[in-house]
Amino acid sequence: MSTTRNNRYQEGSIDRVSRAKGRPDVWVYRWRELQEAGLRVQRKKTIGDVNRYPKLADAKRAVENLRAEINAQQERVGKTTVADAWGHFQLHELRDPDVDRSPTTVKSYLDYFKVQILPQWDVPLDEVKSVAVEKWLRSLDLANGTKAKIRNHMSALLSHCIRHELYDKLNPIASVRQSAVRQRDPDYLTLEEMTAIITKTIGWHTFRHSVGSHLGQSGENVKVVQELLRHASSRITQDVYQQADQGAKRTALGRFSGVLAFPAKKTT
Repeated sequence: MSTTRNNRYQEGSIDRVSRAKGRPDVWVYRWRELQEAGLRVQRKKTIGDVNRYPKLADAKRAVENLRAEINAQQERVGKTTVADAWGHFQLHELRDPDVDRSPTTVKSYLDYFKVQILPQWDVPLDEVKSVAVEKWLRSLDLANGTKAKIRNHMSALLSHCIRHELYDKLNPIASVRQSAVRQRDPDYLTLEEMTAIITKTIGWHTFRHSVGSHLGQSGENVKVVQELLRHASSRITQDVYQQADQGAKRTALGRFSGVLAFPAKKTT
């Protein structure tokens, strides 16, 4: 058992305390609680009277669950939590010019940690486990791409903690399986539909997919489209937002089938 464990683990003590006016004696459990500043504070809790727990052994059995709960809390004192790590990450890395994250990426980190990650993972870093994170991601009613971003943001946080010696284990997020493949092709508008957009109700992302797709089909440079849509990278523009035109795909297949066409057999 480590020295830290010895310093924090509490056996505590149980005393029989007399009460006035003929009331039955009570068993009182006392322990010392370690504070964040390193100070110990005396605590006590009444377990029950001697009518309920006639013997000391009975009182000891009754206090077992309480002792376990106290020691579990003490184990967490002084340990870096996900929230602590996120604060350190914001201070030292999130906007680091050497890392060169775009404003869109920075906002993505801020939003996902505030809305998704911190409400679920308000725990010490030691309690972030691969399987638990994977199950949690599967339970979210979000697109695969979004869940993959959350996984990647958490992985970046843990890598940051390892680099700054806030965490001395392997990155648990590295083995979290989460596909980024979308489950269905997004809707996008034809040029005719965009012309008549005032008569059709669509979502904002459908409009963005449509703009990205038609600019790509018109031969615009992917870097131009990326910056117009304010994507963090051109990969997102090409792999997620731009859709190939069905007519163009049929034309391409037609050319390819022409190359593979076999001459007709001569009849004798």
